[in-house]
Amino acid sequence: MKYINGVMLDPSRLLERREVYKQLIPLIADYGYNTIFWHFTDDHGCMLKFPSHPELASRNAYTVKEMKAFIALAEKHGLQVIPELECFGHAGYITSKKRYAHLADGAGKAAYGAITPFHKDTKKILSDLIKDCAEIFNSPYIHAGLDEVGFGDNPSSKRYLKKRKKWQAFADHTNWLHQEITKNNKQMMMWGDHIVEYTNMDHGVDSEALDPRIADLISTDIIICDWHYDADVTNQSLAFLKKKKFKAIACPASMAHGSMTHPCKRNLDNIKQYAKVARQKSNTHLVGMMNTVWCPFRYFTGTTLYAMAYAAQLQTGKTERHVSELFLKTTFGIKNKSLAQAFENVHQVMPDLRQHYRLLAANSKELEGWVFKELGPDQKKSLSAAIKIVLAHKDKPKKNKGLYTDIAVSLQILSESINRYEDMQDIIQAGKNIKKELKSNPHEAKKHLRKNVKSLQSIYKAASKHRKLAEQRWHKTRFWDDPKRTGKHKHYRYHDSIMQRLYNHEAFIQKILQENLSLMR
Repeated sequence: MKYINGVMLDPSRLLERREVYKQLIPLIADYGYNTIFWHFTDDHGCMLKFPSHPELASRNAYTVKEMKAFIALAEKHGLQVIPELECFGHAGYITSKKRYAHLADGAGKAAYGAITPFHKDTKKILSDLIKDCAEIFNSPYIHAGLDEVGFGDNPSSKRYLKKRKKWQAFADHTNWLHQEITKNNKQMMMWGDHIVEYTNMDHGVDSEALDPRIADLISTDIIICDWHYDADVTNQSLAFLKKKKFKAIACPASMAHGSMTHPCKRNLDNIKQYAKVARQKSNTHLVGMMNTVWCPFRYFTGTTLYAMAYAAQLQTGKTERHVSELFLKTTFGIKNKSLAQAFENVHQVMPDLRQHYRLLAANSKELEGWVFKELGPDQKKSLSAAIKIVLAHKDKPKKNKGLYTDIAVSLQILSESINRYEDMQDIIQAGKNIKKELKSNPHEAKKHLRKNVKSLQSIYKAASKHRKLAEQRWHKTRFWDDPKRTGKHKHYRYHDSIMQRLYNHEAFIQKILQENLSLMR
């Protein structure tokens, strides 16, 4: 089989406009990828109108005709499209529908749920969906998901588990899926976190469903997608899969939990280290790498491109040298070494999710701490300098100008939040002091209060301006009527939506301003 150099897109969690994906396809090919993994089903929705079950489709979902046109365009650029059909966990796209609510499963207090695999209705619907995927997608593979599964609460699961352990039941369902996928002349892929000895899942999990003994019960014809998103990736799980006779795909991440707005150093280190691990001579069973780009609600479309280009290079055994220059030339038609260095610097010192919470604080508690003291005394200076260079070149792209605008808008917001971070801390502390001072020295307190209000009005004006700027850019690439944009979707449990974070940050500043104004009366 041809070595897979793949990138995973995640339309299920937030669908981008058709023209965005059309624009990305030639770039993905130019970066050096030969495969798109299409994660189009999840708890958040289903982005395809299945012929057999059109009732599952989310708002703005692709029609079969549109999906085939997308596949044809990808193939024209040398890219196969592998569908990921969630068939166990992450199946809210099915169980959230009233008519299928009886199939919802879970595992007590575990964070992850599932569709019960032991009900006849589950088997019927999954069989239908697998058949549809086999007919629509030309790739020889179907990815069946099977990550982060929690099950056992549904009555049908309880009955089944009277005769089988959970890990055995997991294997039973996996083998049934393998049978169904094989019957449709496709080869099955699945995530490996439930079967490898070393797993990424360390909290809120259904521990009874995580067991390496599963590997001894399932077909070795299944290709295991081994995902690890931290920088300290080892060969442990890949070695385990080789021992158990499985072919494997190594899966790092450009964007995963812990990142917001842009990939950060942790993401690039994860990609670099896993590529290094994958190239070990012992990994003869490795048939490819997949760079996963999760959750578009965390970022603007263009901001993930640098890490995409970076991963495409390293996943094929090339070095980091000249990646930044190649990225600029390929993506924007720009040749500029200083700008290339600035892009590299931005990603090396980009704040992670936790630090973004502080920079775009939604409450006083999130302002506590000292972001740049944590990360090193030179980070603020280095990041600010790199951002300045990137923003100075926003009119230079010869192509894909909108994608550069995504980057510029995101960095403009970040730069503003960096500049006002310490001011916000000072204002909060001053507010506490003013409340005490109003009793002992009201004249002096009012003087300080007016200064606070003036600063807050300036900060609020800037926050409002940048929120509107972000919203305008968002609407050009995403659907304005998608409730997931603002975090109001019933399956939206995350706190890392960039737009929601901007809304909450603006509201927090407004609240502090109103509190200060009320003290002046």
